[in-house]
Amino acid sequence: MLYTKDREKIVKEALAWENTPYRGWSRTKYFGADCIGFVAGVFVNTEHITEKEASESIPKSYSLQHGQHEATTEYVDGILKFMQEISESEVRAGDVAMFKISLAFSHSAIVVKWPLIIHSSAHGGVKLADAKKLPMLNGKAVRFFTIRDGR
Repeated sequence: MLYTKDREKIVKEALAWENTPYRGWSRTKYFGADCIGFVAGVFVNTEHITEKEASESIPKSYSLQHGQHEATTEYVDGILKFMQEISESEVRAGDVAMFKISLAFSHSAIVVKWPLIIHSSAHGGVKLADAKKLPMLNGKAVRFFTIRDGR
């Protein structure tokens, strides 16, 4: 379970990434990040996961079209290595939202205050967005995750 101070630390770090450009296969604040790299980078920088865990959570077959052509579970499998799934009613700041884009849950974001998220997209880099109003996410299936107890 994340304490309030941990959640605040995660959101503060995520917001510090705002305007980081989109860059595929990257997770470096200010330089560039894709959606999964952004989430991993924030959790590494706040010491909730290690660099090794971040690397292991990203699918080996990862590509920018991941999930568009097959209903893979690789993203979910990766995040479940250090997070547990929760219901929408349990979502709090600092949790992760993962959206189904095409055939797979393959776009991740950090919750600021649901439905306000911060995420990295090819159309603008790391930005705040209302997940229920943003055209690329509105109406998409979404799953939620929080750091596992004891981390």
